[in-house]
Amino acid sequence: MQYTSKLYILVAVLFVTCSTACQKELKLPAIGGDKKIVLIGEFVAGDTFYLRAGQSIPVSGSEKNGFQLLEDLSVKLSNGSNKYDLNSYVDEFSSILYTYPFSNAQIAVAGNTYHVAATHASLGTATAEIYIPEQVDAKVTDTSSGRYNNDSVIKVRIRINDPQGSANYYVIEALKQKLTIVGNDTTYHREYSRNALYTADKNSENVLDNGASTQNKRILLKDSRFNGTVYETDVYVLRTVLTFGSETLKGRSLIRIKSVSEPYFRFLKAYEVYDPAIGFNTFEQPVKIEGNVNGGLGMIGGVSQVDHVLSYDP
Repeated sequence: MQYTSKLYILVAVLFVTCSTACQKELKLPAIGGDKKIVLIGEFVAGDTFYLRAGQSIPVSGSEKNGFQLLEDLSVKLSNGSNKYDLNSYVDEFSSILYTYPFSNAQIAVAGNTYHVAATHASLGTATAEIYIPEQVDAKVTDTSSGRYNNDSVIKVRIRINDPQGSANYYVIEALKQKLTIVGNDTTYHREYSRNALYTADKNSENVLDNGASTQNKRILLKDSRFNGTVYETDVYVLRTVLTFGSETLKGRSLIRIKSVSEPYFRFLKAYEVYDPAIGFNTFEQPVKIEGNVNGGLGMIGGVSQVDHVLSYDP
């Protein structure tokens, strides 16, 4: 027994010694790569055109990487013979996200296809084609309080009138939108906090991929399983707002039901499955997230949507 104990101690000492001796800083190899234009956003039927643009950074072992704002980018929008400029400006997120917002006061129309071309003197041109689905026909029919998976939730029943003969892709989100009220004027901001969602709907991509006990950022449905019918589904909204700030965002809580373009649906599905922690586990299958920006990176999604307001903060 004494011999066995000494052997275990010797093995442990050798393991610690070798582990310490083998520690070495591993440098990235000098991998070539070019910076690319990055475009991200949604074109929403009935809303003005808005996206954010920036640049990527190449992975390299020979230089210090860091994000930088992309200056002097020209972004143009076209729909048939109609051509518009998207104008850039600086907002409170520019220095945080390293992107500039680009917008135009024209209104996006459901059923139309739009083309975006972003041009830069040194990065070239990046393009994207965005189809905006026909106006989604859906509504919230009932809400109630309850518990799901031991969490306090609001149960929300949603009815979708799905058109027959075409493929449709639906996304359900629970959001909190920032607003400001000055006198009789209310301003709604493009600033949101997201609530986690549960679903037990066996037709949802969420249950098919991850089961019914997983918290989700959004619920994803293909109408291939209920095409041309009146479809009802329940989602369960956590009462706690997910936020990275020191304070909960003040505003209105809402359920947003979207009909989205197929490329955008695939993008959101991959993003839903993606877990940042998989980088620490070499046995996990990597998730490939594909955008629709040619000659660059990113995704501009086509969306038609309806909102149901659950509550307002006092």
